Amino acid sequence: MRRFWLGLVVSAGAGSAHAWDETRRITAPPPSCAAGVQCRVAVTPGALAGQVKLEFIGRAPALGGRAVPVQVYDAAEAVVSERSPFAAADGSLSVLVANGQTLQPGRYRYVIQGVAQGRFEVTSGATATAAPATATAPARPAPRATTAPSSVAALAGTWYGIAGTPGSIELGADGSYKLNGRAGGRYRQDGDGLVFDGALAAWNKGRAALKDGVIEFHWKNAEGFNNWFVFQKGS
Repeated sequence: MRRFWLGLVVSAGAGSAHAWDETRRITAPPPSCAAGVQCRVAVTPGALAGQVKLEFIGRAPALGGRAVPVQVYDAAEAVVSERSPFAAADGSLSVLVANGQTLQPGRYRYVIQGVAQGRFEVTSGATATAAPATATAPARPAPRATTAPSSVAALAGTWYGIAGTPGSIELGADGSYKLNGRAGGRYRQDGDGLVFDGALAAWNKGRAALKDGVIEFHWKNAEGFNNWFVFQKGS
């Protein structure tokens, strides 16, 4: 299984881990680590299509070889999962905190006793990407271009997620694109960036920077979490 990691070493001002798919989305700010503990969180695709997981990775030397209780609470402070994984001899600890497909959308918190605590939110990717209904006059169909602009044609190809971003975007020379192999909508170049409609309109209103050979979406959502997705063109 190919894994995508969003490495978040905990420090003041660190960004959030965030992954998106068609069914669930998990957003998680960095955890609060106990003294002497190194820790981070990562949001990764699951083994099955449509899954997304929140994983905790840390090292607590004082707890080497010991069982570490882990509890996850919902917004009503009810325990929704509980386990006690063992830390390795050197104190390394890897914990599956949550599988997005087994939790209802909502806000949660987790406690890894003696190691760290934090919060995360599960939302529905399907509803998040749905366009709001508006009462407008039918738009005239845009004339179909016979030739694509050279700038758009040069971008054509498959761009793969890097730096923890799952999936791919396939840009067509005709200005259309596919997201993870499915028709997504259309895109255009706008100055030093790109503007997408359709499926990617939910990411920073469809606006992405195009710099240093990557397509980068970066914005802060209503809850104040940073969202960051980066794609690089395949050879």
